[in-house]
Amino acid sequence: MQGEELAEIRRLMDETRLLTLTGTGGIGKTRLALQTANDLRDEFKNQVFFVPLAPIISSKHVIQAIAEAIGFPLS
Repeated sequence: MQGEELAEIRRLMDETRLLTLTGTGGIGKTRLALQTANDLRDEFKNQVFFVPLAPIISSKHVIQAIAEAIGFPLS
């Protein structure tokens, strides 16, 4: 099944600049995200980022987490 999921993610990445993988815990979202980022690293140089949101306890910290992951100063 992973091959089909990776192919679908790849197809969606051709249509959008931001893709969010959602689902219940333990189904492999992080594994798929990291594999996709690795597969697309050469094609999207300096444009693929993994932003771990699991430690975020409030939605007000999401923007800060994204900014930190991509090296964008919030000042």
